[in-house]
Amino acid sequence: AFQSMRTREVPLQVDMQLFHSSQVEPLLVRLSQRLSTPLDDPFAAEIVVVPSGDMARYLKRELSRSLGARKGNDGIVSNVNFVYPRQLVNATAANPTGPAHSEWDSNNLVWSIVDTLLAHHNITVPGFAEAPLTVASRASSLFDRYASHRPELLQQWVAGGVNDGKLTSNRLNTITKDQIWQKDLFIEVSKRLEDAGFATRAFNNADAFVEALQSLPKGSALPKRISVFGITTLSRAARHILEALSQVCDIHIYMVYAAGEKWPAPCANDLVLRSEFSASHAQNPLTKRWGAQIVENAAAFGQVERNYLPSTTTRTSLLQHLQESIVFDTQHDLVLSADDRKATRATSDGSLQIHACYGLARQVEALRDAFLHELNNNPQLQLRDFAILCADIDAAAPIISAVFAPHAVAGSTLPQLPINVLGNSASSRDPLIEAFLAVLHLLTSRCSPTDVLEVAHLPAVRRAFGFDDDALTLLSTWAEDLAIRFGLNAETRQEIWGIPSHNNIGTWDAALNRLMMGIAIPGEVDRIGPGGIVPYDGIGGSDMNVAGSVSEFITRVMNFVQIVNAVDGNKKPLGITIDDFCTTLYQIIENFLQVPYGEATSMASLHSAITNFQSDVENALSHSDTTFLVSELLVSLGSYFNDERALFGNKFESITVAPLDGQQHVPFRVLAILGADERAFSGAHSDGDDILANNPCVGDPIYSLDGRQRLLNAIMSARDTLIITCTGADISNNKETPLAIPVQEL
Repeated sequence: AFQSMRTREVPLQVDMQLFHSSQVEPLLVRLSQRLSTPLDDPFAAEIVVVPSGDMARYLKRELSRSLGARKGNDGIVSNVNFVYPRQLVNATAANPTGPAHSEWDSNNLVWSIVDTLLAHHNITVPGFAEAPLTVASRASSLFDRYASHRPELLQQWVAGGVNDGKLTSNRLNTITKDQIWQKDLFIEVSKRLEDAGFATRAFNNADAFVEALQSLPKGSALPKRISVFGITTLSRAARHILEALSQVCDIHIYMVYAAGEKWPAPCANDLVLRSEFSASHAQNPLTKRWGAQIVENAAAFGQVERNYLPSTTTRTSLLQHLQESIVFDTQHDLVLSADDRKATRATSDGSLQIHACYGLARQVEALRDAFLHELNNNPQLQLRDFAILCADIDAAAPIISAVFAPHAVAGSTLPQLPINVLGNSASSRDPLIEAFLAVLHLLTSRCSPTDVLEVAHLPAVRRAFGFDDDALTLLSTWAEDLAIRFGLNAETRQEIWGIPSHNNIGTWDAALNRLMMGIAIPGEVDRIGPGGIVPYDGIGGSDMNVAGSVSEFITRVMNFVQIVNAVDGNKKPLGITIDDFCTTLYQIIENFLQVPYGEATSMASLHSAITNFQSDVENALSHSDTTFLVSELLVSLGSYFNDERALFGNKFESITVAPLDGQQHVPFRVLAILGADERAFSGAHSDGDDILANNPCVGDPIYSLDGRQRLLNAIMSARDTLIITCTGADISNNKETPLAIPVQEL
């Protein structure tokens, strides 16, 4: 079985250089020197592999200070193709660095998996009949993980083996019987894509890939040099692709490695069980407890030519001494009494602060005060030098906006601190797309007054129905006076929530009936109208147009709610075909959204996203009459609205606000971590479907350490001050809350 695997019997002669440093600035200088020498072809793009869009933005900004600069910061960065490591996994001979869009991408692979399972009833996947897209998405994520971290596994499956591709004492470990369905499914999906004429991925046959690279015709798209910048870890498949590319082009890897020159011994075998790998020999407790993943990744690079680039930062503050102890791998175990610790903290320089507060709002206020102190103590600081990493950015962003940049009418006497939120769902989407998603959410919600009013206030919706400020005020007043609670009408409430249909009190339908009856019958007349409807007497003659617009708005919502939330006789949701789903989406846009001529490009982008979604599904799904739950389709559709290009147009002179996993290794003079509670560092865990968890190898992801790894990265990215805020006491009962374990270790 092992002989059938398409791995090289003789390892490649790796010809690439690795530069590593504990901070990103020395690596940036070396990369800038490399790129300052232009390529032979002036039209050829530079290939730079980056771990995230945050690092790409940082490089575009900082490289412009030197590339082409004549009088300081007047340079420019252009014709640079930023590639993510995941793209390398899908590399082919025709696309040596991987295509921008591949049939093996997770989003596209979901539909191929669905189509395969619909055509092969002999493959039994638990839960597919009830939630096909959810199960297919899970399988797609697993296959993507295997391709990145254990490509031998997929090679062995296609070759006919039933194992995880891990060689231990010349024997392959068998996967469990509950995981066999993954092998059967992947084989059929591979056959399907191969029959469709898609190119084989490079990691399936390293020899053929290298030969193809060496025999490419002149003028091909093969890059002359590739730079890999800002990585901490790199998947096995990406490393293998880079090793193959190093035979024909110049590759430099610039790695951020916190432990300085403390480099682990290379793995003797490319596949080494984690249990057989010697434990971290680091002495520093933070590196030992938090940095196991980066140490393993360094060992997995094997015998590669490496160069250490030391930092030139002067170590004077408490924070910098902490960073120095990590870089030089020193340990200081000082036994101090409680009084000694208190005295030491009283004389601290403030470069490392931990604020334990009541709840998230108080944490933000404490953080604002700390930032104002920093600005007051150091006039040279600018807002661009500050960053806030949030454990829950969707919850924190509105509070930060209200506290840091309050509106003038709020009466605050504190100076405004502009913020730039990156990484949450709204920051990467067009406002029109946000409005469209809000309408979709309304159609699947309880349709409470709050839900309806939030949608009615959106500019695109206001324009479509002619709602002005007075109309929205009236709508809010009517919702309160008419005691609207939730539900559009009695029938909808019965179908969805099982409330008897004879009770329509608190619905929008009952409120509109009273509103319309109030128009027909004067309010001064003390009577009950036809159908037992009591007229609403709070409507005047000038309000009739508003009432008509509101009635039209609610009627359209009712029509689409019946389509989106349709159920069968057993109260189970009915499915919808892809064609009907996309047709409904276009109708929703036509009925609820309107933009001025100057914003026509936003409407075109919205239509384009839906068109791309429909095209991808139709190309992968041959069973066009298959129905899916609307809730699952909405989740699949959401990924088509995330446009990372929008992130490049951010405000420069402002405080950066990002999620905890964002801005990794990007340096800031003042860095804050907001919400550093236990759940922020809990990390993910492998489940029973993950075959990699059967026999973890060196270099495989350690999901449980992700949160701690991010905290270590944040410590090394702060230059002057690191501020951590967390919950110190329960806001409801005032009981003291223990600090998170990583914060205690710090």
